[in-house]
Parts: sequence; C-alpha cells; structure tokens
Amino acid sequence: MKLSPQHHQAIILLSEGLNNKEVAEKLSVAPETVSRWKADFNFQAELNKVLKANHEAQRDKLRHLSSVALEAIEGVMLDSDTPQRDKLTAAFKVLEIAELKQGAIGSSNPATLQQRHREAELLDAYEF
Repeated sequence: MKLSPQHHQAIILLSEGLNNKEVAEKLSVAPETVSRWKADFNFQAELNKVLKANHEAQRDKLRHLSSVALEAIEGVMLDSDTPQRDKLTAAFKVLEIAELKQGAIGSSNPATLQQRHREAELLDAYEF
C-alpha cells in the first residue's frame, strides 16, 4: 500500500508508544483499521525506520548524559569538601558501572552469556 499522511501520523503515534485503540481514536478510525495497516509490509518498514531513528537518538542522548554523569561523579570525588562517605559511595558506583568489582569476570557458560547479551539488548531498547 502507498502510505498516506494518515498512515504517517499513525506511525508517529505508534512510535510514541500508543496502542492500536489510542491511535484509532486520535485518527478517527477503527482499531481494526490500525491493525490492518500494521500488517502491511510498507507500513511496518516505515514504522521500523522511525523506531530505529528514535532508538538511535535515545542512545546518543544516553551516551551524552553518561559523560555528564561521570563528570558529576568525578566532581564529587575530587571536591575536598565532599564527605569521605560520599566519595566512597561515588567510587564504588564508578567501579560497579565499569564492572571492575572483584569477581566480575563473567560466565564461562555460553548460554548464560547469550542470555546476558539479550538482556543488554533489551536494556538498550528501553526508552529513557
């Protein structure tokens, strides 16, 4: 099917997390219509493009915010007025994030490694 402006609006709404019923209400169509659109490969491909672009933008934003967060932690750790307890908390958090805590070498079981990889991919897909 050739995608109309209404289809593109539906794609945007779906990419924002609305369900079929909510999209249908906003576009004044039946939920079954939205379901039919979603079954079309052209619609699916366009929705996937939008979702991928959103995901990449979120990943870039998270990468930037990670740098800001590390700078904030570094500021706390290097500030002579910061209580030692807070410095230690920040230091342990950095080590935890970097997976440098003792014994964090990883599993020798391929199935466990595969499962952890899938879980990491799911976390990457999470919208912040």
